[in-house]
Amino acid sequence: MRFLPIFLLAAALAGCTKSHGPLTTYFVGAARFVSGNRTSNSLPGAADTLAARLYVDATDKGTQGLKRLYITVDYSPRLQPFVYPTPITNFRPSSVTPPSEQLVYMDSTFTGAPSELLFTTVFGVRTSTGTEHWTFTATDNAGNSSARSFILAQRRADSATVYNDYTLRLPVPATSKTARRFLDLKTGLALPGFTVASNPAQQARTDIVVLPDGLTLASPDGLAAMYFGSNKWPVSNRSSTRFVLTSLTPTAFTGITDAVGLQQQFVGTGTARITGLLVDQVYAFYVTDNEKKARSYGLLRIIALPAGTTAGLQIEIRMQKPAL
Repeated sequence: MRFLPIFLLAAALAGCTKSHGPLTTYFVGAARFVSGNRTSNSLPGAADTLAARLYVDATDKGTQGLKRLYITVDYSPRLQPFVYPTPITNFRPSSVTPPSEQLVYMDSTFTGAPSELLFTTVFGVRTSTGTEHWTFTATDNAGNSSARSFILAQRRADSATVYNDYTLRLPVPATSKTARRFLDLKTGLALPGFTVASNPAQQARTDIVVLPDGLTLASPDGLAAMYFGSNKWPVSNRSSTRFVLTSLTPTAFTGITDAVGLQQQFVGTGTARITGLLVDQVYAFYVTDNEKKARSYGLLRIIALPAGTTAGLQIEIRMQKPAL
């Protein structure tokens, strides 16, 4: 997330029709930024990382300045992939529950009633077949609101597999505690701290916290404190993830394609934190569903370590899908 100074934007504003009112929002159009609907067919492989830039104009005297920016993502069907019934002809879309899920990506209020805002965010898209509907809503102190949205679609040819696989390219490490990323391995989302800090539901779904060094992966229940404090993320709402280092090679990793094989790689009690990562190491892990108290097993391979100022940690995940 970045709030940036306002520069000359007239030539770059795109993807929107000007709304008639004192408060207006625009997507900034550029090769790097999403300003309209997109469809991806990239998986299996690296999960797409996209960026969007929003410009909010509250210079009209009727706005009384900006008050709030609220960003939601609606995922359909549900965010976590599932195992289709056998035979697949028995599948009925109506059996998918919940049929859709909403994530509050950001809910921020402003002090000082700014008259302009340039907001940039970088985010990962879903790793299973379906759509995600992003909505950016700005509100001013006079009660006016203005929104812009786009829809991203993911199409996978292998949706009927019993596992979900994807690669995460995580941000370059930084010294700030806010550089931590919060991974939901079940869905493939790598979320920033501002999404998780005020969202108990997403806290419960978080499986791994990537610490600022970019080389330490920890279970939420394996950390004494989060950077936003135990008052915002109670210990009782932290899930349990455990890791075991295996002797699997990258080729052997790729060859495990069934749920039983994934579970059999986890031998022992495991650890809540892993450090000293090396390229091509393969860890077996399990994550615990806080609500259902059920475990899901998977494998995590280290593809690349943070290097220089441009490349962060890259990991490949192969994980059991739950039953429908």
